[in-house]
Amino acid sequence: MAGNLRNLRRKIKTVRSIEHITRAMQFVAAAKLAKLQKRVTAGRDYADRLEELLHRVAASHPETTHPYLVSRDINHVGLVLMAGDRGLAGAFNQQIMRTAEDFLQHARGSVSVITVGTKATRFAERQGLEIVASYPAVTEFGRSSPALALARQVRSWYDSGVVDQVQVVYAEFQSILRHRPKVEQFLPILAIDVPGAEDWGQYDYDPPAPELLSILMPQALDAVLYQMALGTSIAEQAARMTAMRAATDSAQDMLTGLSRRLNRARQYGITSEIMDVIGGASALGVV
Repeated sequence: MAGNLRNLRRKIKTVRSIEHITRAMQFVAAAKLAKLQKRVTAGRDYADRLEELLHRVAASHPETTHPYLVSRDINHVGLVLMAGDRGLAGAFNQQIMRTAEDFLQHARGSVSVITVGTKATRFAERQGLEIVASYPAVTEFGRSSPALALARQVRSWYDSGVVDQVQVVYAEFQSILRHRPKVEQFLPILAIDVPGAEDWGQYDYDPPAPELLSILMPQALDAVLYQMALGTSIAEQAARMTAMRAATDSAQDMLTGLSRRLNRARQYGITSEIMDVIGGASALGVV
């Protein structure tokens, strides 16, 4: 009996320690999530306005072409794989890797990869892929953000003709409870759908539309890729917060169950000792 009580107390102590850790990780993920969410919202507005301006220019002068709008024969595909830097985020990283595996099985031509996040790099290494460059998950902002260097390298990758197409595997963030892995063609741009373009009227551009388009196109692509990387980071934090909350709730339920078992075991021990005392007293004729 004493050994059983010791085991129960040891289990309660262990589970309580785990519960403290998961709760702390939940709070840390929630704080990072709140910080990143503001950046995602602000950056999304900027990217949308820039994309709208790009669409206006392209729709007003449909005869204008740009290398990023022209498809090539596909011999070599570039893959930008975005995942998390750490685990303990539920099935977040596994879902991204399954999406990447499915893409690789159906890819046309050979594939090289640029990874964003430690988990993405490890996956590419296990798959035996050619890793052109590796970047950490995007949590920094401004000119020092690795997302800016990433965007420039991806455009240079395509501009040099090393790859004929660039695909991105990332986590599309919609809300804290809704984020899903997605494959999206980054270059060349498939099509520019401009709903209601005929209602915009005619515009005069200075510099001329072709020159303005060549300026806007890289900026718009950089903003889109930045949003993909940032969205993946915030989706990772949301998944981790949800997973740690579930782990904390499970630990609390386990503590409740173990505490009940401990109390029953103690009561049983006390009752057994009382019965032993009464039995001994009866045997001695005391009672």
